[in-house]
Amino acid sequence: MQRLQRQSFDDKANLILEYLFDTTSKAIKIEQHADVLATFEQMDMVEKYQLFFLIQRFLPEQARLFFAAENYQQKIETIVEVIDGIKYI
Repeated sequence: MQRLQRQSFDDKANLILEYLFDTTSKAIKIEQHADVLATFEQMDMVEKYQLFFLIQRFLPEQARLFFAAENYQQKIETIVEVIDGIKYI
């Protein structure tokens, strides 16, 4: 857990973005799930807003509009749901 606190924002963002958008095997996603979720939960508000911006850049246009319309808490809930959902795909 201490390792997660020493990560730079770029390292944290890369870990989460790769988990969300890369097409790696299910076994790897299951293995990474706890680290990705813990990393996201440990991010402060500024880091999460920066991550929201990066996530929006990867989304198709319609999804980008829906995500942009959500408030801070809704964005957090959506990302956590997607992180948890990927584990079961």
